[in-house]
Amino acid sequence: MSKDWMEIQMNDLSDFEVHLGQLLSPRQANPEFVQTLKRRLITVPQTTVETRKQFKTILILSVALFSGGLILFVLSLIFGRSGKA
Repeated sequence: MSKDWMEIQMNDLSDFEVHLGQLLSPRQANPEFVQTLKRRLITVPQTTVETRKQFKTILILSVALFSGGLILFVLSLIFGRSGKA
């Protein structure tokens, strides 16, 4: 029984493929699109890592922290405790 069922499925599949072949007409791809796609698939993409923004952020934070510390140090020298007890 399973052999008959397989034959029916294969026949149905063949009929379906024939029917699709009659309905669909072959299309010619646009040569420019094909060449562009081929070039994009074959060539290695050029990727660049932008580190300047991160470097600039770290530099600005470092300068700000150093300036803040320097200001606090100078203020503590001017208004801080005198060494006299």
